Amino acid sequence: MTTAHTQAALRGALDCFDGKAVSLLSEAAVRWSDAPDYLDSLIALCGDDAPMVQSGASWLLLDHARQGGRLTEARLAALGTRLGGLQDWSGVLHVLQLLEYQPVPPDAVAPFADLARQHLDHDRPFLRAWSVSALCRLAARHPDLLAEADAAHRAALDDPAASVRARARKCAVPSPSNP
Repeated sequence: MTTAHTQAALRGALDCFDGKAVSLLSEAAVRWSDAPDYLDSLIALCGDDAPMVQSGASWLLLDHARQGGRLTEARLAALGTRLGGLQDWSGVLHVLQLLEYQPVPPDAVAPFADLARQHLDHDRPFLRAWSVSALCRLAARHPDLLAEADAAHRAALDDPAASVRARARKCAVPSPSNP
């Protein structure tokens, strides 16, 4: 099966995703995760025009990471090029949560940091919480983000939403002398 075939097959399955029935996503993972182009297809689908396709693809990437899988630096860079087109909040959330499992190399950090910045003040508390978490994780490997992560972390500790405060308490902001 070629990349185009895997991507088309995955898109067909994800096109039925309603944003809730993750069993459909799990079935797609079982069916196609052994394909050599599975991850590349998911990354491409994160840039799809349909928000629920994006959400399903990003959920599958997160699930891959939760199962111990890793994305190569090239794949992270490719995912970074798709982040500006994420339309559904759940797709953004999945990518921010992915950073809990996946370190980002220096040349790919900018789009992930931008995504986190854009959602620090979002109406949805989970997006605010995971945006702070993502910035803290990025700052641990990219010291140029330390001051920004520290400021976001301090603000999150005073957020009106308990979920944001709880997530912020779980984040560690490295000190400038020991990133």
